[in-house]
Amino acid sequence: SRRGTAALPSGTFLGEPDLASLIARHDFTAARADLTASCPGRHTGPNIQRWGSKAVRRLLRLRAPAGKTKASGTANDDPWAPSAPIVMQCSSLGSISEKMLSSIEADLRGGDASSSGSGTSAPHPSRLSLVWPRVHEVAQCREGWFGGESIPGRKANVERSHLTNRLCQFSDVASAASRPAIPHIKTYCRASRDGSRLAWVWLTSANLSGAALGAEEKKGEQVFIRHFEMGVLFTSSRAQAHASMLAAGDARATYRADVASNPQRLGGGAVSQSCTMVPAQYASSRLPQGDVLVVSVPLPFPLPPRPYLTTDKPWYVDGAASGRDRNGHTIEEAFAYYEQNGNIP
Repeated sequence: SRRGTAALPSGTFLGEPDLASLIARHDFTAARADLTASCPGRHTGPNIQRWGSKAVRRLLRLRAPAGKTKASGTANDDPWAPSAPIVMQCSSLGSISEKMLSSIEADLRGGDASSSGSGTSAPHPSRLSLVWPRVHEVAQCREGWFGGESIPGRKANVERSHLTNRLCQFSDVASAASRPAIPHIKTYCRASRDGSRLAWVWLTSANLSGAALGAEEKKGEQVFIRHFEMGVLFTSSRAQAHASMLAAGDARATYRADVASNPQRLGGGAVSQSCTMVPAQYASSRLPQGDVLVVSVPLPFPLPPRPYLTTDKPWYVDGAASGRDRNGHTIEEAFAYYEQNGNIP
């Protein structure tokens, strides 16, 4: 508060010499998610695992249920099964090669034995999906063609064969709104084949690019990152740990956010035996039975991911727009209208 810091010397962080020292004073044991980041530079040795998708790989191996990093399950509703897809949704695409895509998939599978591994082989299309808006979805969004500027993917990066055969629809959830918004959020997750369960969800500022997630160099002994990024990784083990602390009366876990759709199952000081993450679209219809904590996760796209139809065209900023949008504008008129009026009709 102002009262508490008024007497502190200028140039300090609440009495500490730097921000890192201030953060070190805090106990994050009760945190329900892990913070991730990307930091520009060429990283080697132990530092490789601190940043980008390599950090997610390290955290997934740490947070995964015992034995699950090798994805031993086979059930249709098991998000850790080898066939469980990784779903990526972003607002821009870098120049992603098949090798880089394979490397990123391996990281997002925690380096398990079922992933593509070293990045030398292509990921299987059915196990890696990319949610990306179609041209007509942009035309029908609230901002019309102007909204497409928030998805600045370029044709050369979008229309790559190893990406186009993985493209999936966005609008099944968004179109439920009368004036749907176009996505700028970036969401990555691992879901069961039937879409009813989640192994983890990663919300981040990082788009699908080597610049943001890290590009391997020197046969994987070095990772090159160009951008600062920040993200939050949600796993069931983190939610379970928090619930256990809360049930035990640990004061560090007294912040009660509305994440559990059935918190009453933890009543009376009982500790839930397990935790399941469920997409919000299924939270009311496919709740597991028994002593299970259910964490309902809102996602900006439907699960399971729905592949493009043969007539669908992906959006890109350099030439995809044609005709008029929902506001009656051509792309030139949409920009002229915004520059003149400063808002969307």
